[in-house]
Amino acid sequence: MKFFITGATGNVGRAIIANAKNSSLQIVAGLRNPSNIASNTFFDSVLTTPFDFANLAESSIPADTDIVFLMRPPQITDPKVFRRFLEKCKPSSPHIIFLSIQGAETKEYTPHRKIEHKIIESGLAYTFIRPSYFMDNLITILYAEIKNNRRIYMPSGHMKLNWLDVDDIGALIVKVAKERELYRNRSLEITGLETIDFHQVVEIINRNTPRAIRYENPNLFRYILHSLREDKSWTLMAVMLLLHWLPKFGKAPVSTNTFAEIMGREPRRLDEFIDQHRQHFA
Repeated sequence: MKFFITGATGNVGRAIIANAKNSSLQIVAGLRNPSNIASNTFFDSVLTTPFDFANLAESSIPADTDIVFLMRPPQITDPKVFRRFLEKCKPSSPHIIFLSIQGAETKEYTPHRKIEHKIIESGLAYTFIRPSYFMDNLITILYAEIKNNRRIYMPSGHMKLNWLDVDDIGALIVKVAKERELYRNRSLEITGLETIDFHQVVEIINRNTPRAIRYENPNLFRYILHSLREDKSWTLMAVMLLLHWLPKFGKAPVSTNTFAEIMGREPRRLDEFIDQHRQHFA
């Protein structure tokens, strides 16, 4: 089965590729510049093709594609871009696996929900993967503050997040791809085992690593001012606030058993993740 992956060099894309090795899936990665990974042995088993959401006119979906993993580039919010992308998919009629967000069905204002609507309207078979908050954010988008200032700096208050490992999502997506008819036109809300706030996360980190970090909860104005001083783009700030501030005004995330039902095992716990990545926090 030919599996075309967008966002192949990102955390989720790499997790899919890692979990698809030695499987029946033939991975084809759509990349803006395939030559950038030519010397990276991680991608040795992956076919590549030029693909850029910002230049769809000159990008194409590989012929006879069976499955497409669609991940929204954070800088692209216009759902019309994805309507054009789906039109390009139609000659092969692939099954679309879209990485959405937890609770998308109640968040009509989000780009993810608007893309879901476009996928449904396309008539293509689909599975929406709606994961909770990724543990891996601790070593990616939150990591600069942890490394440089020994803190998590977010206007999140006591907002609780449900924590999920990206590698678990990669494994689940591979299983869904291989058994796609079981999940045809379904939405899967995938969560981890722990729903806790940043105060509790810091406690877990400090139990597992020799150097303490702290959680600071600035108000919205201070956070934006700090981000501007750090030369963060408005697009990145919007993403960060969508993840770490706006949910304060909604309900706490629910937990589901969907991961265990599909995978036959429980998802990873946060302390296991932190222990594996101990070098990042030390």
